[in-house]
Amino acid sequence: MYIKVEKSVPIQPFNDQDNLKPAEMARLLSESPTIDLRNVTSQAEVVSYLQSLIAHYFQIPAELVTPEADLIDDIERHIWARELDVPFEEVDYGRILCGKDEEGNPTGGLSDRGLLMSVFMVMDLANGVGVSTVDNEAEATIEAEEDEFGSFFDCRTINELANILEAVRVRLPQ
Repeated sequence: MYIKVEKSVPIQPFNDQDNLKPAEMARLLSESPTIDLRNVTSQAEVVSYLQSLIAHYFQIPAELVTPEADLIDDIERHIWARELDVPFEEVDYGRILCGKDEEGNPTGGLSDRGLLMSVFMVMDLANGVGVSTVDNEAEATIEAEEDEFGSFFDCRTINELANILEAVRVRLPQ
């Protein structure tokens, strides 16, 4: 597996506004933190950066984004509480892609628990941290075994995400 490490790019926060004015988009992008793992000297820097990135991306208060906070049960739940305008304790997950039985009741489908964090990881995390897989050695910064670093999708906390990025960082050529 080939991994490319480069300076991250600013990412726009996750929102449901498709028609942001250019000035507002530029402002949001200018507020996005960036990192270059090639210049980082400690895992603490990575943790702090991830906290800032996630707070920016989901537009939530930084104090909610602690290194030990569960990405789904804590952070994502705060996002849903804001979006649904309900207290954190009252967030209840629904289902998507459901069918209906003969009485009109929903059947099957998938829980929407974890959906927001999955969208972040699939759409923006690689750009936000400057680490991605590439198809060939020429583009790669390092080569690694297929599961050498683990998967972002298996991470439950920011500390676990940072562990993966730190493992990549310490493998970088000096």
